[in-house]
Amino acid sequence: MSVCTSLVSKRIPLTTDEAQQSSSGRQRATSTPPDKVVPEPTLIGNDVVRTMENSLMLMQLPSCCVQVVCGVTVLLAVVGVPALSGIAVAGMAVIISTFIAKANKKNDKRGLEASDQRIRLLRQILDG
Repeated sequence: MSVCTSLVSKRIPLTTDEAQQSSSGRQRATSTPPDKVVPEPTLIGNDVVRTMENSLMLMQLPSCCVQVVCGVTVLLAVVGVPALSGIAVAGMAVIISTFIAKANKKNDKRGLEASDQRIRLLRQILDG
């Protein structure tokens, strides 16, 4: 389990015995095996994990650029000019995946807006 996941997750009772014991306030005498701990995602947990993933990708950017340049150079040296058609197909795949990523970003934004609306509604209900 990653550090970020462990920071933003809490233990969820998996069986009715565990739920009854936790609701009655009694603690279990034995420790629960780690495979029974289920992370519960939270709104801040989602942001922390996304930020961590983006920073890891950003650190790999220089290495990726060097690998692309070296790969294209070797491909042109080995195959020759016909390799340009393969490079064009790879470029089209990048462009198409960019459009798909933009569509996913719009869907994520709609999902976050719906979550915010639900949280506002719950706050209104709880506040009276």
